Amino acid sequence: MKSVLVSIQPKWCELIVSGKKTIEVRKTVPKLETSFKCYIYCTTKEFDVTIFDYLGLDSVRTVKDGQGMIIGEFVCDRIDEFYEWQLSPQGKFQEAEQIDLDNFLKASCLTWEEVCAYRSNLPYYKPLYGWHISDLKIYDKPKELKDIATRCTVKSCIGCEYYDLGDYYNPPECRVEGVKPIKRPPQSWCYVEGQ
Repeated sequence: MKSVLVSIQPKWCELIVSGKKTIEVRKTVPKLETSFKCYIYCTTKEFDVTIFDYLGLDSVRTVKDGQGMIIGEFVCDRIDEFYEWQLSPQGKFQEAEQIDLDNFLKASCLTWEEVCAYRSNLPYYKPLYGWHISDLKIYDKPKELKDIATRCTVKSCIGCEYYDLGDYYNPPECRVEGVKPIKRPPQSWCYVEGQ
């Protein structure tokens, strides 16, 4: 089953784990039908806040302990589109649009200024996407990137570390048959094969 690996900064991971952040905002979306699984990769930016206390885990960790690792997963069961014009509700639907804006900001744990700054380089007609977080599962023991495999997207095997050039008696071949482990996290998100 095709899934997605999402890179998320520790401060946002903390809010997701606490249940406060129920929408992850992105500029792009995968070409997958909802519902799909998302693995949460906690990036390695410095942050030192304990997020696992409330879960009552045997060994309390901090986000820092899970940084650079996959700390959990969720199901994206819905994706909302949020356009620039929705940031300034006006007209006869102003009250309803303001309620939608307030709900979006609360669920994404973003301020109006942060949303404006994030979408500042998007054309007016392009939306931000709100990936809804459901069925959140935080791992007792974070996983490493190598624990998840992805389909090979290399267009040419030459130069790929998994390609065996062979020798006089053995023809060249790919040692991973179209699937290879992830060696570095995506800047935003990437497709992976679900487990």
